[in-house]
Amino acid sequence: MKLIWKLLRQHISIVQFAGFALANLFGMLIILMSYQFYRDVLPVFTQGDSFMSADFIVVSKHISEASSLTGKGNTFSEEEIEDMENQRFSVRTGKFSSTAYKVDARMGVQGTPVLNSELFFESVPDEFIDLPLQQWTWNPGDKEVPVILPRTYINMYNFGFAHTHSLPKISDGLMGMIDFHIFIRGNGRQDEYRGKVIGFSNRLNSILVPQRFMDWSNQTYAPDEQQEPTRLIVQVANSADETVLNYMDKQDYEVENDKLNAEKTSYFLKLVVMLVMAIGVVICALSFYILMLSIYLLVQKNTSKLENLLLIGYSPVKVGMPYQMLTAGINLLVLLIAIVAVFFIRDYYMEVLELLFPNMSEGNMLPAFTLGCCLFLLVTLCNHLAIRNKVVRIWKRKDVAMLLLALFVASQSLSAQQAQDAKISVGQEVRSAQQPIKSVQQPTMSQLFSEMPDSLFPYLSRVGRLDMIDFSAYGMKAEVTNRFDGKTEMLRLTDDYLHIRLSAVADVEMKVLPDSSSAPGDSLRYLICMVTTYGSGKCKDSAIRFYDTSWQSVERALRFRAPAGCMYAASLSPEEATLELQAMPIQLEPNRTYMNDYNHEIKAYEDSVNLQKKLKWNGFTFKEY
Repeated sequence: MKLIWKLLRQHISIVQFAGFALANLFGMLIILMSYQFYRDVLPVFTQGDSFMSADFIVVSKHISEASSLTGKGNTFSEEEIEDMENQRFSVRTGKFSSTAYKVDARMGVQGTPVLNSELFFESVPDEFIDLPLQQWTWNPGDKEVPVILPRTYINMYNFGFAHTHSLPKISDGLMGMIDFHIFIRGNGRQDEYRGKVIGFSNRLNSILVPQRFMDWSNQTYAPDEQQEPTRLIVQVANSADETVLNYMDKQDYEVENDKLNAEKTSYFLKLVVMLVMAIGVVICALSFYILMLSIYLLVQKNTSKLENLLLIGYSPVKVGMPYQMLTAGINLLVLLIAIVAVFFIRDYYMEVLELLFPNMSEGNMLPAFTLGCCLFLLVTLCNHLAIRNKVVRIWKRKDVAMLLLALFVASQSLSAQQAQDAKISVGQEVRSAQQPIKSVQQPTMSQLFSEMPDSLFPYLSRVGRLDMIDFSAYGMKAEVTNRFDGKTEMLRLTDDYLHIRLSAVADVEMKVLPDSSSAPGDSLRYLICMVTTYGSGKCKDSAIRFYDTSWQSVERALRFRAPAGCMYAASLSPEEATLELQAMPIQLEPNRTYMNDYNHEIKAYEDSVNLQKKLKWNGFTFKEY
């Protein structure tokens, strides 16, 4: 494991990983902040009462000037109620019942009178009230009546009366501090009841009592009065449905407390949040691509060494684990920073929301934390799978299989002890990260170029050469900055050929060639032919050198007849083991009169000889054919 970490640190790019972490942080922060803000702000628009579902709407008839002058009633008939029940959006419909007798009420807090007025009660069917039966029940003979007060009453007390009289403010948890006395008169009777406040309503502007108490009290205190409902309570499948609004407009009905508009606002808020979250997801996806590209570049730079580790017995899981731990650590760090940032941002905007909406629920950061953990697990899992597949592909590469086969064949020709010694020797060679790989198979040009000594290629450092190989492998422009602050570009790279444009006036070509000069019984060896060409146009000169796979110089003479007085521009063929030579006769500047005759002679010389030659590799050197 330490060896793999050492390899990893050699080629790690802080800038690449910092770019990934920053992009991932922005994406994660946008997603978590959008989702948390949505969960915090949504109750402002959709918060119903604790005792009533948010999918209930209260419907009444519109009261216009014409109806007021003509005395047209605003009650609902049985036909209108039945028509409401038959609508597609309606789940169930209930009627509001109101008192037909006189009600006086006195409300106080800690013995201090707060309200003393004539009021009226309303009730809805009990199935519309989401409270335990033992809290919302009344039996004849009981002197205590459960009531639900409009929140406007308690708001007037908290922000007006309590402040001026130095009384404690009342929240939902301190409802027991309210003294509520009810005085009922009708049908020659007068009785007093004690009201038990069990909740506050944001959506109803009247005092609610149980349906059973309403039916009994109307029968007892106003037996001859018959009242039709002026309001309906309707449970709808989706209060943001356009059909609901169209029906209400057609029938000239009103929805109290702007419930439909609140639903539209919440729906719009949801769309905006989803759009922002989608942007965050795109940023996270791009950062994920940057991370995987960085990891792939790291793996590519260490490909030969990873192959060696796999050959000496390391499993793909153990080889890929450091890369997986690195990505998991970066993802975890991003998650923690995003959570901390969301905490401070949320703390700021929650103070503003609480000032604007004092009764909104405070909530918590559990939604953002849960979503962040899910994103962390998802991204980390994808990273782990991608890295594992990359390492497994290296493990199954054809050249590794060929090397293993060669080792097996070689070990079969040795004695048992010799085979063991050979395996140990190969293992020692593989463990040496600085020695070039020697194998019976043809080495790849990318492998040889990456191990090339800086003294033979001073234009680029080893890191620069590795970057060019990586860029070429991923189909990118393989251009880097050389040691002289110029641009060097790799024009072509195959398994046995390389062409690099060092500068505007310098090119390098390399070709891997088989060497047939090995002694009988030895494994086939390979040479590297490197052609360096300087100049441009018709003024070029090339230097041709040979090296073995350890980059030791090898003397090989070219076999061809060269015309006198010429420089040569040489080029290797990417597909064939051939070398083309183009003679470049030396010319003098023609603007001098006394040189014109000489240049005419050169032109006549060019016409009389073949200045282009093609040499073929014969296993030992290039020979004219």
